[in-house]
Formats: sequence, C-alpha cells, structure tokens
Amino acid sequence: MSFIKIFTFGLATIAAIYAYPSIPVLKSSSVDIEYCEDGNAPENLSIINEPRYQLYNTHAHNIKLMSDCDTLNLTLKELESQKFNFITAQGDTTLVEIFRDDANSYEYPSQEMRKKNPNGKFGKDQAIFDISALMHAISQIHPDIYYACPQIKLVTATKAVLDNLPDSVSRIDIYNAAAPLVAMIGDGHTHLSFPFNDLFTEELYRMPVLFYVQQDGTLQCRMSPDDIIPYKAKILSINGHKPEDMINSMLPYESGERKHFRMMRIRHDFPALFQILYGADSYDIEYIDPATNRVTTTTIKAMQWGDLCKRWISHEPKNQVVSDDYSYTVDSINNVAIMDFRSFTDTEKMSAFADSMFTELREKNIGNLIIDIRNNGGGNSAVGDTLLRYIAPVPFRQFDRVIIKTSNLLNKIEDADDLPGVYLFENTDDVIAPRTEEEKHYNGKIYLLTSNFTFSSAADFSWVFKEIGTGTVIGEETGGMNVCFGDITMYEMPLSGLRCSISYKRFWQFNADENDIHGTLPDIEVPAQDALEKTLQLIKTGK
Repeated sequence: MSFIKIFTFGLATIAAIYAYPSIPVLKSSSVDIEYCEDGNAPENLSIINEPRYQLYNTHAHNIKLMSDCDTLNLTLKELESQKFNFITAQGDTTLVEIFRDDANSYEYPSQEMRKKNPNGKFGKDQAIFDISALMHAISQIHPDIYYACPQIKLVTATKAVLDNLPDSVSRIDIYNAAAPLVAMIGDGHTHLSFPFNDLFTEELYRMPVLFYVQQDGTLQCRMSPDDIIPYKAKILSINGHKPEDMINSMLPYESGERKHFRMMRIRHDFPALFQILYGADSYDIEYIDPATNRVTTTTIKAMQWGDLCKRWISHEPKNQVVSDDYSYTVDSINNVAIMDFRSFTDTEKMSAFADSMFTELREKNIGNLIIDIRNNGGGNSAVGDTLLRYIAPVPFRQFDRVIIKTSNLLNKIEDADDLPGVYLFENTDDVIAPRTEEEKHYNGKIYLLTSNFTFSSAADFSWVFKEIGTGTVIGEETGGMNVCFGDITMYEMPLSGLRCSISYKRFWQFNADENDIHGTLPDIEVPAQDALEKTLQLIKTGK
C-alpha cells in the first residue's frame, strides 16, 4: 500500500484547544475509514486518536477519503501537503496531514492505465508504459547499465521497439519485445523471465518433440510421440531450419556476458522460444538415425498436451535420484577421491561434509583429490570459503572489490532503508587463513574440473583456487567471469507482471584485471566431458 503512515507527534493539547476550523473536516463514527488513490480500488485505514497529530505520505494526485457518514476529496501536487480534522462521534479530534512524495510515475500507473482490454490484452500505450518502466527500473538499480552496450545503442534500440509495437499486445508479445533489450545489457544475472504458463496451455498445439540442446548448438531427440524419432537422434533441420540457425535466432533473447551463459539459458527456454519463433501446424524433421546412420525425414503434426502425455516415450531413468549438492567417493586402490560438487549451498552442511570427507582422506592416506564443478551454477560464496580453508596453500580471499548501488526503488523492492548512492568496498588486507595440520588441512594433490557451465560462485571458487596455486585446473574456461555483476533483486513490471532479475552489485575477484576480463582458464584444456578421464590418466601416470 503506497498510502503509508510515517510518523506521529503528540500534539493533543494543541489539537484540543484549536479545532483547526479553517481546514477541511472528515466526520466518522469510528476510527476505520476507506481511501482511494487516483481512482484505484478502496483500501482500509485506521486513524487513531492518540497522539492527536498523524502524518501520512502518498504518491497519489487525487485522494478520496470515505467514512461511514462522510466523504472528503483532496488534490495534491508533488511535494505538497494538506491537512484535515478527523472528528469522531465521541467528539475526539485528530489533525491529519497528508504529504505527496516526489514519486516515480512508473511505480504507480493510474487506474485508466491499468485497465485491460476485454480480450485480456494490453493496448500500445500500456505496453510502452510497461517496457519503459522496466528499462527505467534497470537504470535505477543496475550498477552500470551501459557497461557492455553503449548508451546510444540501447536507447536507439528501445525507441525502435516502442515505436513498432502493435495496437494490441499480450504478455508474450511484451516479453518478445523487451527481452532482447534486457539481454543487450550483457549481464547474465539481469534477465527477463519467459511467461511459460501464458504460452503452454493445455489447448496449445505445440511441437511434439522434446530436444537436448548441446553445448555446440546441435540438437538431439529427447522424447517423441511413439518413438517416431529415435532417442538421441541428431536433428539436421526442422521445417528447413538448421539447429545452428535456430539457436542463433534465440541468443538475442538470453542474457549473459558470454555465449556460454546464454546457451545455458537456451537449454531451459528452448521449447518456449521455439514455439514463438518457429511454431507451426506440422513439422518436417530431418535427422540421422543412430541405428543405421542414415538421414531420415518424418512429418509430425503439432499436438496438445493431453495427447502428448499419452504418446511420449521416455528413455530417461524413472525415479532418477537427484544428486546431492555435494558428495564424494574414495578409490583406495588408485589413491584418489572424487568430490561431485553441484551447488554452493548451506555453509553449515558444507562444514560437516568437509570435516567428514577430509577425515576419511587422511585416515586412508588418499593422495589425490578431484573436485568436479563442471555442472555447478553457483550459490553462496561462503560455502567456497569453507572448502578452500581445507585445501588452500596460503591465506586467501575471493574478492578484492565490490561496488554496491542502492536506490529508492531497490529499497522499496527489498523493504530496506539504505541511503541511495553508489558505494565502493575494497578488501585489500583481509584474508582467510587455511586450516592447520591439526585442523585437518589436506596436503595431497588437488585437481579441479571446470566447464563453460561453471558459473557464479562456482566460477569465483575456481578463480581463487587457481590464483593461489591450490592445484591443477582441467577442462574448459568457466562461464563466470573474473569481473562480473551479481546479487539480484526481482522486479515485477507494473502492468504485465513479467518478472526481471536485476543485479545491484559488481564484483572483482582476487587479483582480477579490469582490462582482462575472462573466466578461469584451465591449466590443461580439454572438452568438459573428457576432463575426468584426462585427470585420472594424469594421476595414474604420476604426472
């Protein structure tokens, strides 16, 4: 509710002696009334009698106050206040003052602007308002909206999008127009989410085949009706469109500093993006049959969800156990332990896990540890600190600097009261000490497996791991960068309700160079799928 009581003063004596006869009066038989802001739906308000002065703030231009026996209309300019006497049936008088803030107009669209068309769609003016509100919000919250994309380019692109909107648009149309603008910012954490539920209704006739999107942009069949296309068959084209061309047309919708990050998002969004870009009544699908290695073409009609559920044949294991955030196995014969590290979650859990793992490694005198973060999307960097203390050869820190931007809009979303501004925090002296021998520090050889899909806190971990000489990094460059944006808030567009994550911090990892931004580079570069085998070979040969 934007009409908020902000503070009170004890002026009971003044209010009792002076009835403020020159200002408006609102009479009521109780302290409970209703109010409307700029024609919006009524909301409830209680005006207490003690103390006898109440101050409220609002962002509205017109306010209507309604009791059970009286009505009062007020009109306020920005940064203007008006007073009125609130008098109950018992004769108690309270002086009420209402102050209108200097409001962000995008936060409080009028009732007229909020009206939807009978068909549930939005008019062009509403779509312009909604997308403009989104871009304004990002500019208010993000630390550097023009870091990757010049201002003139982003502003020109935004104007072109707004100018070319049709007269009637759906939420999906608004996403279709706005997502590429957000992606131009070049920050993988600032991302407009697709409204899946709007598109994938039970009535929708959709592409009846599910696909695996490979890292190189190729497609494989994951599931098809009645197995008409073999499991994991390589797709060559769909209605004449090659997979690489389809992927390239989807990339502009996905946020990310590098293609790795955007490809990760396409893996998730592919069914939706395919539907809005290539949806059809039927699909001619050309593929390579894995059994015969022959090129085959089949035609499949679009189908509804109910029919698909009856005819899809899955080749994936049923009741597949979801991997723990972290687990490990020990191979005493080959003197190696493998830690499967999927997510940076729960520092307390990691403390207990690490204590147990390193106790066993010491007891069994295991000389090699492989830490696998190839499929780790990140989480809480403090989890990485906990693990690093067991393996770091020297004191360390994960970050040298961080910029934090605060704003009134961020305060509103996060329910905070931080002073708006841009703040730089430098951490050039504080370091975290490794554990001692008595605290179970591990002194064996350590190998870290990385991939293009190692992101966020996992990428931060890999960076400091290599920077302080903890061990050998094997695999691919990480998807997360050594200088990056992060820590997000969720913004909801005022009319469509589409949700966008927005970064409000920027991080510099340990010893990162602003002029040389990249992910963690492996000491031994091999395709991610070959990294474990390569590492085991190195251990076996003693290299």
